[in-house]
Amino acid sequence: EEAIIIVEDEDEDERESMRSSRRRRRRRRRKQRKVKRESRERNAERMESILQALEDIQLDLEAVNIKAGKAFLRLKRKFIQMRRPFLERRDLIIQHIPGFWVKALHSSVPQPPQNFNFDQPT
Repeated sequence: EEAIIIVEDEDEDERESMRSSRRRRRRRRRKQRKVKRESRERNAERMESILQALEDIQLDLEAVNIKAGKAFLRLKRKFIQMRRPFLERRDLIIQHIPGFWVKALHSSVPQPPQNFNFDQPT
């Protein structure tokens, strides 16, 4: 009878184990990259959606601001018209006061103190 001796090559087993380990690491890295890529894509889609919502709100706000500006101008014109008769009557009265504007302007300009002497050094 012949005996068969099986000699295991430890180096070969070790190499196979290392190859298998490398393959697992490569698969793990590929999966991690895929997960990261998918996450970035989801984040990009989410950000695009958020920015679109922000743009829509901004456009609505601009429309409201335009309406408000027009309404403000109408209101301003209305109050100018309401003031006009009072201002005209006031002007008529002021015209009959001699030197009114000279006195008004003179009293609005700040005057130096009476005891201040410009010619003497301090």
